[in-house]
Amino acid sequence: MSQSAPPAVLRHFGVIVQAHDDAPANALTEQGRRTRAALVQAAERVFCRRGYAQSRINDFTAEAGVSVGTFYSYFASKEAVFLDVTAAYRRRLRDALADTAGTIDALNIGYLEVFRANAALWRVLEEAALSIPHLRPAVMECRREFTAAALAVVPDPATALAVTAMTEQCAAQWSAEGPLDVPEAAARLAAMWSRMLGDA
Repeated sequence: MSQSAPPAVLRHFGVIVQAHDDAPANALTEQGRRTRAALVQAAERVFCRRGYAQSRINDFTAEAGVSVGTFYSYFASKEAVFLDVTAAYRRRLRDALADTAGTIDALNIGYLEVFRANAALWRVLEEAALSIPHLRPAVMECRREFTAAALAVVPDPATALAVTAMTEQCAAQWSAEGPLDVPEAAARLAAMWSRMLGDA
């Protein structure tokens, strides 16, 4: 059975399973919300271990300890749960950047701390954005969170986009080389931002 089965009646190992449209969290019971959240968390762990392409719905359900039928009660496809994983990352990023007090150092430290905690997930987001066009907008929304926060210290939108893109790529490169040292990385980035903004 396809991992991207459309919302419809699906056949799974000879059993008819009703695939619902993605169930809104606010329309669920408390138990339903817990189950849905557990599936999203399980999917994130699997994506981080296996990458987007190699992750399967069966992997998510095994990780969460639920049946495939339960998965389809909440999500129509792998892509659907990936969008929830992406939204959860976006909220973590937004929350971290909300407390940066409009300074370059605080902004970079906030971003780097989230990146360090989610480096494996960032690689999955990159993989999905590059290989699956209809998932790209959700990933780009995560990037826009950082750029929007940067506008508090870099009022020009084009410049804000440039410095945040640079920061993201530096974080990815340094993280690939070993554990990310946030204070050291933030200091290096502050100098780079200063040169780009003409403050040096």
